[in-house]
Amino acid sequence: MIDHVVEYNKENTGIHSPIAISVELEDPTKTRRLLSLLPHADLVVVSQDFATSYGRDSATSAVKAIKLHTKPGAQIVCAWGSCGAASGTAGVIGDVIITPAFAPDCVVDTRRWRYFYRRTNSRPNTSSKPSLCC
Repeated sequence: MIDHVVEYNKENTGIHSPIAISVELEDPTKTRRLLSLLPHADLVVVSQDFATSYGRDSATSAVKAIKLHTKPGAQIVCAWGSCGAASGTAGVIGDVIITPAFAPDCVVDTRRWRYFYRRTNSRPNTSSKPSLCC
């Protein structure tokens, strides 16, 4: 499919905006096959599991490694749980940005919230119902 999009983009240069190609590197068991898609990607999203199976020990390290396999201008993002995420642009030296993880004051279990709403037809008052907030 990606080959068709690449061909379409080549044939329609200047006529239409190119179709962006995104690749998600998530499944560590498919490393070789997924890495073969990188030269065509405009956006690469890398999971922590994939990065560690690829021999990386941080989001920054993963972004730097993936940048070497993508076309210039491709955006790479790697989330690393509570450590936040790193991102960078292929072809740009030293361009790795670290974004810290956000720890919310309250996490709302939306499944329980929807269930409460359906049963009572009203929104729960989270201040009086601490079980909805953890």
